[in-house]
Formats: sequence, C-alpha cells, structure tokens
Amino acid sequence: MYSDVERASQTRRREGREFGPLAAAFVLLLLLGGCAYLTPEPSNAAVVPTATRSPEPTPSNTPQPLPTRVDPNAPITLTLWLPPEMVLSEEESPGSPIVRAWNAHYLAAHSRVRLNLVPKAAYGPGGIVSMVLATQPVVPARLPDVIVFDTAELPRLAEAGVLQPLDDALPASLWQGMYPFAVDAVTLDGQRLGVPYHADVDVLAYDRDMVPEPPETWDALLTMRQEDEQPPTLIFPATGSDGSAADAFMVHYLALGGRLTEENGRPFLDSGIAARILRSYRSAMDAGIVPEAVRRLRTREDCWGAFLDGGASLAGTTARLYHQDQALAAGIGYAPLPTMGTEMATVARSWAWGVTTRDPTKRDLAVEYITTALEAERVAAWATATGYVPTQREVLPAVIEDAPYRRFLGDQMEQARPYPRLKDYGAIQAAVVRAIEDVLDGLATPERAAITAAASVMRLR
Repeated sequence: MYSDVERASQTRRREGREFGPLAAAFVLLLLLGGCAYLTPEPSNAAVVPTATRSPEPTPSNTPQPLPTRVDPNAPITLTLWLPPEMVLSEEESPGSPIVRAWNAHYLAAHSRVRLNLVPKAAYGPGGIVSMVLATQPVVPARLPDVIVFDTAELPRLAEAGVLQPLDDALPASLWQGMYPFAVDAVTLDGQRLGVPYHADVDVLAYDRDMVPEPPETWDALLTMRQEDEQPPTLIFPATGSDGSAADAFMVHYLALGGRLTEENGRPFLDSGIAARILRSYRSAMDAGIVPEAVRRLRTREDCWGAFLDGGASLAGTTARLYHQDQALAAGIGYAPLPTMGTEMATVARSWAWGVTTRDPTKRDLAVEYITTALEAERVAAWATATGYVPTQREVLPAVIEDAPYRRFLGDQMEQARPYPRLKDYGAIQAAVVRAIEDVLDGLATPERAAITAAASVMRLR
C-alpha cells in the first residue's frame, strides 16, 4: 500500500517523463528561432509558386539598407615578412638604412599605404618559408602580402600554391637584364613565381705570394704539390652545419656530369661519381694538400676566417665574403673553384621577392613596392652595403669598381647554374656530409660511403 505522499511522488515522476521530450523540443525550437534571428533569410528569398493566383504585392514602406560604400581613402596595410638583415638597426645590419630609404620613397608615392615590416628568421622552423607554410592551412588571413625567400625553397612554396605568378607584372626589360641563372631560379613549370634581387657565388681565394697561378682543376692542384717545395694547401667546409660541405662537394659532382634527379623527378645520387670525389678528397688529405683542419670547418665563413688568419694558401669562399672584407684582401687573388671535371661548374645562390596576397589591389601595390626596391640605384646601394652580387647586369659596374674583378665576377654570374631547387635537397646534403665525414675520418672507404649515401637518397623517393 502506498501512502498519499508516495502516490503523488510517482505521479510527478510519470508526468515528468511524459513532459521531458516536449520540453526538449520546446527548447530546440527556441534555439533554432534564435539562430534564424542571428542569420535572417534575405527578404528576396525564392517562393514556390502554387495553383492559386497570388494577390498583387503591397509595396512595403520599410526602409531598405543603403549599400555599403568603400572609402577610397581608407588606409591599406601591406605586411612584409623580411629577414632580419632588412629590418634591424643600422648598427646591426649595414643594409637596413637602404631598406628604410626605399620604404620612404614608396610611401611618399602611396599615401594610403601603411607598411608592416615583420622580421623573420631566414631559415629553420621559425623561418619565413616554414611560417608561411604553417600559417596558410590554419589562418590564411594572417599570411603576409610580400615575402623574401631563398629560391632553393621555391618548390615548397609552389607546391602549397602560396606564390602569385609575376611574369607580366614587371617590365620585360627587367627580366631581360637579369643573369640567366637568376631567372631560372624563380621559374617553375613555365611561371615566374618570384623576382630575384641578389645572389652569391662561390669563388676561390688564394695568397698571391704563395700561389702565383691558381689551379683550374683538381689535377692541377695535385701537380702543384709535386712541383713546389712549399706546396699549397686548400681548405673548404668538410663537416655538417648549414650544408656548405655538401655544396662544395656538389661543385665537383655537377662538373663531372652528376645529376640529382631521375627522368621522373625522383631524387638521385650517382654512387660512382660520388666515390670518385670522395677518393680525391682522401688522396688530397693524405698528400697534405687538404689539411686535417677542414674537419673543423663547417661553413664558408669558417674557411674565409681561417684563410685570413693564414691557415691555408687557397680557400673556397664566396663573392660576398670577399667583397665585405675587400680592405683585408690586399695580396689575395680570386679565381673560379678548381673542379675534378673538365668543365667549370659555378653554382649561384639567389634570394627573391615573392607576392602572396590574392587581393588584386594589394597585389598591384606589392608589385609596385618590389619595383621600387629593384630600381638600379637602390639595388646598387644594397649590394654595396651587404656584399651581395646584384642579379641585374647593369648594376654590377656601380657595385664593383675594380674592372678586372668586375669582369671576372660578371663571367661567373653569366655561366652560373642555379642552386639546387629540390624539396629533398636538405636530406641529400645530410647524406653527402655523412659520407665526407666517414671517409676523411677513416671510418669508411670512398666506395662504401658513396653507396651508403646513394641508398639514403634512394629512400627519399
């Protein structure tokens, strides 16, 4: 038997169960009604016709909203992601005053534009290219409008569809006035996806007192060892860091006819050619031409510093380093790098402007900004301050006063090949550097190290 209280309680529970679905439906209707209120349907939504003739619509007295007007004088912000050397103070970067000068010139001609210059590392996880690729799929609205990038990273940017083609955006005379390698470096599938603005090229520096005539080939270098009482010594990067050791290796590899891709575009390393280069490295070290100190040299900067300190009579370096320290270069000669092949192989690395914005107005403004930066006098001022080589032929005389050196550098730029632009080139560099280290440290024969490196590259496919 239930008491009256218990009967009342059971009745309330039963009614609650029956009322629950009705309450939930009621709440859902309220929510849907709220959503419709936040995003109302437009008043001109289509109406399904019926057989009954509709009465003539009564004109509405409700005022219609006026179309939104775009203020033609509203400011436009161009965001640029630039390497630190373009944004830092004059004390920290000799080129930053040049950038400020062309920014001021551009802004004077574009009163509506505001420039937002954001310094980003040139390379690495926080570098310009990595940050662009990380930002695009997540918050594309936060992408910059203009970037500066190493043209070796063009395939990564192109694969993501970030860069806007610039073939017809710039005067044809500008493209025609650039060195061939520079145009090739920004061209992919027939489209020019960037605008080169400066470059650097490998050169051989040598002590004129110790080396009257620089060797043109590796064989000539070995011959000098046999003929001279005080044989020359050559230093180059030979251990891991920024890839310089692999880049020095690649000069010989390309001169010997080596290729880095198969016909289908897959990464490739010729183990026979690689073994030949590694044998020459080992033989030169055994003969004392290449000192063991190269195992401590990671970059071209390391080699240049060791050379200036008297650590060798020949050194693989770059035009930029030679230019920057020209005051210290008295008695120092320059020549193409001696190669192991019969052909010269000069590799030039370049950097370019890229446009990432898809907004037509901003794109035009970005192109005008780049055009301002590429005016001859500005490029000359930038190259003079930083030591880089301009990619425009007409600018070189304004940067290099020494006529013989200018002719030499111009010839090197005309014959140069673009730096390898492979998505997996970093992994190829790592495999090559490991092979160099193992051979020079006596941990592997040249043949075994070459086969191991080639197998590592094959696994990248």
